[in-house]
Order: sequence, then C-alpha cells, then structure tokens
Amino acid sequence: MKMAYSHAKDALIMGALGGYEQGGDAVAERLEWAAKHFRGTRNQSFERLAAGCGGELGYEVFLEKSESRLGDSDNFSPTILRVTHIFRRELGQWKLIQRHADPLKPRA
Repeated sequence: MKMAYSHAKDALIMGALGGYEQGGDAVAERLEWAAKHFRGTRNQSFERLAAGCGGELGYEVFLEKSESRLGDSDNFSPTILRVTHIFRRELGQWKLIQRHADPLKPRA
C-alpha cells in the first residue's frame, strides 16, 4: 500500500480504524501503525462499484470484503468496508492521493 501512495503534502488517509492523516510521511506512518493491528487476513475480495478517470485524476469505489484478526484476538472477524480511492498521475505513474474506508452498515 505504501508503494501505491503519493508522498505529496496533500496525500490523505481516512482509514476504517478511525482518525486520519495528511501528508506523505504521516500517511506512511499511519499505514505502518495499521499494519500492526492486523494479524492475518483471509478470503479478501473486492467488488468494484464505480471507477473512472479523466486527465490527471482517477477514482474507484468498491466494497472490500475480508476476514481479519485484529489486535490480540485469535478469531477471524468478517468485515465489509466501503472504500473510495482517488488517484493522480505523478511523473507518469498513478499514485493514490486519498483513501477513505469505513465499515458498511445495514440500511437504517
């Protein structure tokens, strides 16, 4: 994930574990922090809902489904996240400049 991210000042992550970070260095630190909370993931899949690009920007919206062990738990818990990624072309490569993810909840 870190390799896909931009290192620019406007890079942003709003991850499913809460909070947010802005700026390439802060995003990289947050990704390291989040990785320490996951102790294994299985049955991961992605359901693309929308995607597009124009000029120097692109986006994708998808459901990220998995079973993960978080923190000290030895049990795998099913998770479905609503995820939006925004990409920008930087030096000829697509780089992630924003990730927003939160748990999918049943319709009220």
